[in-house]
Amino acid sequence: MPDTRIVRKIFNWIPLTKRSQGRPKYRLEDNIKQDICQLKIQNWIACLQDRGKWKEVVEEEEEEEEKEEEEEKKEEGRRRRRRRRRRRGRRRRRRIRRRRRRS
Repeated sequence: MPDTRIVRKIFNWIPLTKRSQGRPKYRLEDNIKQDICQLKIQNWIACLQDRGKWKEVVEEEEEEEEKEEEEEKKEEGRRRRRRRRRRRGRRRRRRIRRRRRRS
């Protein structure tokens, strides 16, 4: 990759000023390494160089993310149904209490 490409410049960019105190800011390289660690890939440089293998890895990850999103939606639906049931139960108990007070 030639040094004049924008991606290469961004990847190798070093700030000109001092960083502020506290936790250092993440660079693009740090974020990429963090994502690769989450994918649990050994020898990721070789994997990146083999386009076919890299495509498989990325597609598998996308499928897993889609499954997780579907599961989260199902779980959210379950939570909503539980909340509705609780509300109905509370309303019924209130009605019963009111009737008992009246009589």
